[in-house]
Amino acid sequence: MIVTWNADPVLLHLGPIEIRWYGALFAAALLVGFWIMGRIYRREGQDERELDPLSLYAVLGVVIGARLGHVLFYDPGFYFTHPLEILKVWKGGLASHGAGIGLFIALYLFTRRYPTHSYLWLLDRLTLPAALGGAFIRLGNFFNSEILGKPTGADWGIIFERVDSIPRNPVQLYESLG
Repeated sequence: MIVTWNADPVLLHLGPIEIRWYGALFAAALLVGFWIMGRIYRREGQDERELDPLSLYAVLGVVIGARLGHVLFYDPGFYFTHPLEILKVWKGGLASHGAGIGLFIALYLFTRRYPTHSYLWLLDRLTLPAALGGAFIRLGNFFNSEILGKPTGADWGIIFERVDSIPRNPVQLYESLG
């Protein structure tokens, strides 16, 4: 049973502002990550006051890394000739692998400034929030009909109507579940 997918990538219109599924899921990933880290800190008897600066470092690392990842990995020629376009994140263009690199760098900088815990201690605790964040981001890719899988004749194929009429593997869902 092939499914036809034609979801609107816009979750909500607020006048001239659009809240997109991808952005909402990206924000949800950060909020759920903060909540999980709060539980971990409480369970381990750690100082929860450290969570605010940790969250700031993590959010900045993820957002800046995701944007710079897109700029550097996908179209550096365009962005280097139009540098102001780099700032226009509302036009799209975030790369999850850039977010990962940005997060690693931000957490390293955090542990240098706040040496309460080692870098590896912090990475260990952030495994679950990062994995859930990746799952949320891939769901956002699904709503955007992007990162398409190979064509398939299997019953679980999905036609991404906004792209073409070919049944494809829903790799975004596979990755999200993985």
